[in-house]
Amino acid sequence: MFSFVIYALLMAATYCLVRGISDLRQQRYIWAAAGLLIGIISIGILFLPIETHAVSIGPLNS
Repeated sequence: MFSFVIYALLMAATYCLVRGISDLRQQRYIWAAAGLLIGIISIGILFLPIETHAVSIGPLNS
């Protein structure tokens, strides 16, 4: 399940980057900026650490 989400996000980011470059070459600057920005943000999300468990350090009430 988790790897499916990673692959889906990677494919979406790749599509946005390719579409952004295509729009840039066709001089559609607003769509190009949107595609490139979303692609870069999507790739940035892939590098965020995902918290899998909580670790408690000592008692809460001391």
